[in-house]
Amino acid sequence: MSWILGTLATATGFAGILSLYRSWRLPAPKPTHWRRLGWILLMLSLIAWLWAQPVEFAVCFALTVPALLAWLWIGWASPDRQPARDTKLEQRTLNWPRLTVLGVQLLKLVISVPMAGFVSALLSFMVTDLLPWEAVNRLVTGVLMMPVFWGLASYWVLADTRLWRPTLALIATGVISAGYLFLL
Repeated sequence: MSWILGTLATATGFAGILSLYRSWRLPAPKPTHWRRLGWILLMLSLIAWLWAQPVEFAVCFALTVPALLAWLWIGWASPDRQPARDTKLEQRTLNWPRLTVLGVQLLKLVISVPMAGFVSALLSFMVTDLLPWEAVNRLVTGVLMMPVFWGLASYWVLADTRLWRPTLALIATGVISAGYLFLL
């Protein structure tokens, strides 16, 4: 019975993806009925997956199967884009950026990768140490939180126009977290 529901969920998810694709490809003014139908079909696909599998597998399947089907559909429906055979590329010299631009980008790399990673590890250790759970649950929570903190910190470093704001916030967060972990 679960394979029937799984097949139904896959077909419903694919129909939802096709409806969303159709609403996206329509010329402006776009009618909303295709978009609504697509989202309703994706919700019905989730419900069918929930009937077919346990919750953790159903959510995983409901998110990944339509995404994989969408990639297959886009690959199949996209036109073949081979370059013309008679085009000849001209040779150009490599333009190196100015040294100041290169230095700023290197500084952003150093702040957003190792520094943000170290601070996010300290912060996740501190947060999980404050939780009143068992050690195993705190470990799992810390492992799941650390990349999220790291990604948020790196995004802030790379998106902010003033580099000193996220840098000072990272330094302050690192000092507070390290002070809590090593001094208390």
